[in-house]
Amino acid sequence: MKHSTHQRINITLPDQTLKNIDQVAKHGSRSHFIDTAVSFYLLHQKRSLLRQELEEGALVHFDRDREIAAELFEIPDSWDRN
Repeated sequence: MKHSTHQRINITLPDQTLKNIDQVAKHGSRSHFIDTAVSFYLLHQKRSLLRQELEEGALVHFDRDREIAAELFEIPDSWDRN
């Protein structure tokens, strides 16, 4: 059986945020709810960052990749970035 390590931390949240958490989380499960919410948020942020990096990389290498593709597939010179 795999055991995960937990650490107790102190955080401050606005009153309304805490009220919202308490409305959604079952009694005694704030930590689990916050862990799930933070994990979801981090996954979303990592995906967004990766998407941004891929887009930037594609733009940086656009001319090189176009030349390679043109050589392989004889793409007409009129082909543009759009």
